[in-house]
Amino acid sequence: MKPVIVNRLLLEQAARLRHQFFAVEKGWVPCNEQGLELDGYDDAALHMGVEHNGRLIAYMRALRGNGASGYMLDKDFRACLHDDSYLQLERHYGVELSRRVVHPALSRESSLEAVELLFQMFCQYVLYNNIKAVYLVQEPSYTPMLRRFFGLNFKPLQAEPYQFPDGTRVEVVGAKTDELMKGLVESGRWPRYEAFMERFPVLFERSDEISELLLESSL
Repeated sequence: MKPVIVNRLLLEQAARLRHQFFAVEKGWVPCNEQGLELDGYDDAALHMGVEHNGRLIAYMRALRGNGASGYMLDKDFRACLHDDSYLQLERHYGVELSRRVVHPALSRESSLEAVELLFQMFCQYVLYNNIKAVYLVQEPSYTPMLRRFFGLNFKPLQAEPYQFPDGTRVEVVGAKTDELMKGLVESGRWPRYEAFMERFPVLFERSDEISELLLESSL
């Protein structure tokens, strides 16, 4: 497996994975004849993927709070947050993750490996671009799984999950970057992230303002 920045050619593969999961399996978005799930956020997103034998097997995208599209929390998921929580979202140095998916043929072990590669890839982006906060909208069962399997300590931004009219329940979770780093260190997973960044040092360009967390982690 290897991490890749998903370009226009790979985005079609990502869109097919997304359609299979979010449209066919979950029914959260409409199915279509093309079998592609794309939306208005994609043009402004950072698309991350994992390839194996020339095939995209895992995918996740990131949206900047100050980007052209904003967060999905600004539109599609606005109802999921009370006004006070919404107004506290980090904008200039914030990122929302969405559309995380793995190929349905993967084993459980391979799925976990692929998802960890996605998060390792994203961690490099976070550190190189001085990101201060990360958000996700997901089913409540995923929050403890991220902590258990990946050492990622996301916390709900409000007490109760939001329930859509079709009965789907989701929660908005978030974490400051230093909280995520602390969780990776305490879980013993940080050395795996360091090894990843040594192996793939230039997936992303470093911003002019390199995160102090990256400097501290190398001491």
